[in-house]
Amino acid sequence: MDNLTNFQCDACDKSTQHDSTKRHIPFGWCNRNIEDTVFILCESCGVEGAVAPDISPSLCEKFARKGVYFKGCEQWGIKKVDV
Repeated sequence: MDNLTNFQCDACDKSTQHDSTKRHIPFGWCNRNIEDTVFILCESCGVEGAVAPDISPSLCEKFARKGVYFKGCEQWGIKKVDV
């Protein structure tokens, strides 16, 4: 297929190719607005859904490993440590 676009999960870096002519992201994936930034998440990381009220501890940990921290993760003890 000539119309394949690579999609990569912002949390875990899983990637997949999807036909861009279908005008939607891959099945099971979601766009998630976390603290006013939109992230694309795979079916594993986005299992909470696009409109979940809180961010889960596991999703906080995945982003923290990449150096991305959210205020909502502080309730789980996951926060940026100032050096």
